[in-house]
Amino acid sequence: MDQFLNKMRTVLSIGKARVITNSSKGELYSGIWKIPVSEKTYLDFQGFLGDESADKVNHRTLEKAVCGFSSKHHSLLKEELKRELNAGDFGENLSISDFDENKAHLGDVFKIGEAEIQITQPRPPCNKLDFKFENTSVVALFNKLNLGGCYFRVIKPGWVKPVSYMSLKAFGDEHISLYEAANIFKSPTKYEKRVKQIEKLSFVSNSWKELLINKYQLIKGGEKYVSSAR
Repeated sequence: MDQFLNKMRTVLSIGKARVITNSSKGELYSGIWKIPVSEKTYLDFQGFLGDESADKVNHRTLEKAVCGFSSKHHSLLKEELKRELNAGDFGENLSISDFDENKAHLGDVFKIGEAEIQITQPRPPCNKLDFKFENTSVVALFNKLNLGGCYFRVIKPGWVKPVSYMSLKAFGDEHISLYEAANIFKSPTKYEKRVKQIEKLSFVSNSWKELLINKYQLIKGGEKYVSSAR
């Protein structure tokens, strides 16, 4: 197992859907505002109990039950955003120390507390980040540097402490890193072989797979793709 993906200190954050305010754009109802918990929290197949999302289609689905983000990015983003940053500030449930998108792969399974979770896709940064931080460069910066983090499905439910240590349990097939997956999504025709591999991977989020393959088909002029699993 990769020593860099073991015993990673992880802070758990959850939040209720709420109205957030932007001084120039008004109000938005969203669950992106997460704060660290003070007690152990149960993780079931649809996410952490007490956590909410305003968008029931794109968040807290079985394939995107948990959002993870590397806390090592905070130093860079703190400088760019000129503000202090804390666990959960980017809408993530798990703020993971030393989580490396170049070493974590689609399909990798991790143990955290009593639970086990599996990476299903990179997280495309949402424009709600720009809204929350009142800064129109956040999403662009995330896209440029592939800093979005990832989504997990829950393989085994269980209790998770406010601060836990997350470790790799099993590698995903094909060894497609999150960093590579983000680049594949940006330029799918450049990575045609990888797109074909991803199409066959059952552990990849079907919604992200559809977006990727439809983007590829649009460029190539093919028919719209619909996952057989949906």
